[in-house]
Parts: sequence; structure tokens; C-alpha cells
Amino acid sequence: MIQAKTVLALFALLAVSAPWAAEAGALTGVWTACPKGPTINECMVKSLEKLFPVMVKGIPAYDIPVLDPIEVGTVDYSTKDLKMVTKNAVMKGLFTNSKIVLVEADPDKFSLRVNMKVPEIVNEGEYELGGKLLMMPVSGAGHFTLKYTDVSLDLAFSGKGETRDGKTYMVLEDVKVVLVPGGLEAKVENLFNGNKELSDNFHKFVNENWKEIFDDSKEKMWAALGQFFKKSFTKLYHDVPYEEIYS
Repeated sequence: MIQAKTVLALFALLAVSAPWAAEAGALTGVWTACPKGPTINECMVKSLEKLFPVMVKGIPAYDIPVLDPIEVGTVDYSTKDLKMVTKNAVMKGLFTNSKIVLVEADPDKFSLRVNMKVPEIVNEGEYELGGKLLMMPVSGAGHFTLKYTDVSLDLAFSGKGETRDGKTYMVLEDVKVVLVPGGLEAKVENLFNGNKELSDNFHKFVNENWKEIFDDSKEKMWAALGQFFKKSFTKLYHDVPYEEIYS
């Protein structure tokens, strides 16, 4: 389970970047630069809705990986009472069928916030588990699947300006991700050495108490997603002049 999500300005940067447009030839006529002023957020929403299908495929020229699924890797959720590590994890659905609800772009402060509604996100991979989960003894290792439904995904990008050769670029300093599901369903294989009765009890417990369990681990998930997006979009911000984002 983890961390991430929409990278407004990033996507905008990509759309107006001549090197990538020439390489991929996929954005001609898709992006319209948005003017600064009271209509900027509304304009960005419309442009990004057209751009999402292109962005999810990844942009090798800027070291942007495929965005659906996202490769999360290894995340350690362990506490003093519980060892919980997920490995080779991927998250599917963050940008597929997502809908932008809100955009807050502040070009002068080099900040951008995007909020989306996502109908379903699936997080799956391998896990190691041992200890107590909300006082319930648990142990196991194997494959896990977590299905989040009715998700609110919020991404906030922040940075600072840097001038090179007379042009301004954004240095991406931080990406904060807040992912909050309206529902969660867990499927965890090979619990309790394959004991079906104990496994069934565990799944019943988790699916009934998912909100509290999610709250205990969400900060590490959000941090992992934030690191993913920061790493994925640092080069794009570094390479594309900031002035090309807004008209």
C-alpha cells in the first residue's frame, strides 16, 4: 500500500515544449497556453483534460515514466507493534478515468494544486506482515491487492524560480500528495500459513475497520507518492522555460 497524483504545470510545460512535441508529434492542437488572471484555473482544467491521455503513457525525453500504472517499489509501513513492508508494488487507475475537480495555479509563487476524483485505484504487489494490527495478531507473506473506491486525489507542487540564459525555470522542491478513499477492499494471500479460518477473520476485520487502518498508514503512502512525482517531473521543470507555460 502507498503513496500520489496531474501535474498541471508539468503537463502544460510538456505541451508547449518544442523538443518533445517534435519527438512524439502527439500534442499538436491539444494544448492552449493559459493567460494569467482570473480565468487561469478554468483554462488549465480544460487543457489538462485533453492532455491526460497523452501524459499517462510517459515521456522518456524528460525521464517521465508511465503514469498508469505507477511503479511504487518498496514501502515500509512498520510501527513498534507491526512489521509491514510492501515490495514491487504498483498502483493502477490514478489517471485513468480521473476527473479534475479543482485547480489552483499561482505562477508568481511557483505553486500548483490539482484535486481529482478517481472512481477506482488498485494497489497490488508483495507483502511481509507480522505483529499486531489494531491489536489483532497477524502474520504472512505473499501477494496483496487493495482496491480504493471513490477516491479524492490531491497533488500540490511547489518550487522556486531560477534564471538561466535570460529565461526563468522552476526548480521543483516538493510534491505533496493526499489520497483519501471513500471505500477500501483488501485481499491478502497466504496469511497465517494458509489457515483459511484465520485469514477469513482477518479480511472481515480489515474490511470493517479499514478507515482506522488506512489512517495509521496514509502518511507513508502519501510520502512515497510525493517522492515518485518529484522524481518523475524534476527534469521537465529543469529543461522547459517557465515562461512557456502561461500566455
